[in-house]
Amino acid sequence: MTIESLAAVRFVRDPLTDRVANHFRTTPVGGFSSWDTLSVLLGMEAQRAGYHHVYSAYRILINEGIVLGAIRGHGVKRLTPPEVASLGEPAIRKVRRAIRRALRKLNTIEGSKELEHLSPQELTSWQLGRSYLGMMMRSIQPQAVAAKRRELRPADYPIQRLDPAQFKGC
Repeated sequence: MTIESLAAVRFVRDPLTDRVANHFRTTPVGGFSSWDTLSVLLGMEAQRAGYHHVYSAYRILINEGIVLGAIRGHGVKRLTPPEVASLGEPAIRKVRRAIRRALRKLNTIEGSKELEHLSPQELTSWQLGRSYLGMMMRSIQPQAVAAKRRELRPADYPIQRLDPAQFKGC
């Protein structure tokens, strides 16, 4: 197959993915579908062989403003606006843990003879990594988040709708 023929190939979404997406489009906000229900819909086990259809539907629907959440071991729920709004704090905790782990690893060579073996580019990369991660960690510490929460008053800030397209590639 040549590059020219690849360019002519059109993307066709799997009908099973469309079936799952349509199922959740018609599911009311706050509605729940068990893994068994999704397995019957797909004709295969939704948690195993059919999971890529569920995940692809999730990605399609998020661009339409429909947010799904997995209920571990039970199924998938179409999230309500308050549930969507509460997704930020667990994400912050997850990022904080990842930053902490990375900083712990980066700091293992601080003050050791290992630094002498780094090239100037590697040393710069090490310093930049520590600096950026340190700034990020500082900005999402619980005290900083709590201070920002006290500072924000919903009446002062009207809700701004963000266009998901502006975040593509992030």
